[in-house]
Amino acid sequence: MKKIAFTLLLSGLLTNTALAASANSTNSVGINYSFDDAFGAQFEFDISKAVNNKPVSVQLFWKNYSQRLGTNNTWNTTGVGAAGIYDLTSVSKLDKKFHPYVGLGLISESHSWAGFGGQQNYTGVNGGLYIIGGVRYNLNPQITADVNLNSFGGLTVGANFNF
Repeated sequence: MKKIAFTLLLSGLLTNTALAASANSTNSVGINYSFDDAFGAQFEFDISKAVNNKPVSVQLFWKNYSQRLGTNNTWNTTGVGAAGIYDLTSVSKLDKKFHPYVGLGLISESHSWAGFGGQQNYTGVNGGLYIIGGVRYNLNPQITADVNLNSFGGLTVGANFNF
């Protein structure tokens, strides 16, 4: 079901150019899906003017992972957090369409387990460092493809839509 929802959302966003108001902006909204079966969304805001024109942005994100084990057992993890993202384009020797980046932030995770009967239910919360590194590719001025490795969902692919 999540794969269907992701595909529908991605196709709708790719065909809707109203989301992309400015090609010069580095502010974006993105959706992603990891090979560990996590689905997520993020907002990224350019703060380079506030830090002496360094290629830095702030990413606010939400990620969810759920797994159904058997008939009545469900494991669910949701993470929310913020990360500072540094664009490495200025130090890389790649084509200008490629934008490698690294990031570090904090994540808060909530976990829940629903099993057979009330005795096997569990909920918990923890947090920690969120680490991300990846590369973005400009498909056009409004849309970038994103492939990254992060500490919540592992290897992740997605799309970012500039506004």
